[in-house]
Amino acid sequence: MEILGLDIGGTGIKGGMVNLKSGEMVSERFRLNTPKPSLPKAVAETAAKIIEHFDYQGIVGCGFPAIVKNGTAHSAANIHSSWIGTHAEELISKESGCQIFACNDADVAGLAEMRFGAGKGKSGSVLLITIGTGLGSALFTDGKMV
Repeated sequence: MEILGLDIGGTGIKGGMVNLKSGEMVSERFRLNTPKPSLPKAVAETAAKIIEHFDYQGIVGCGFPAIVKNGTAHSAANIHSSWIGTHAEELISKESGCQIFACNDADVAGLAEMRFGAGKGKSGSVLLITIGTGLGSALFTDGKMV
């Protein structure tokens, strides 16, 4: 099974198809610039353009540069502060017509590494650091996110 993954970043919004069994990308990455200012509606419209590029219908996994709880942004790292309190999943879903699952970008990168990458099968502590427009981190102890 394949799913579309989105990465919303401070300078670019990227998308690509991912094989859920292997964790490997099965398409070329497609990137558009993050709108300036990165207001919620403008970012959601850009995310929808990436989904449209792949002619995709289905659930979309979305890495988002914020603390995300139950689909709502609770911080704004390298995106406009008006994202705080915005239900990112609902907004991007409305623009794209797809069901969106949004989570902190570093957390989902860490989960992927623990399942498919360098952290697979590791016990003890594993720390993942993301470096892009900003920095992010995810910490795991005995395979569980802290």
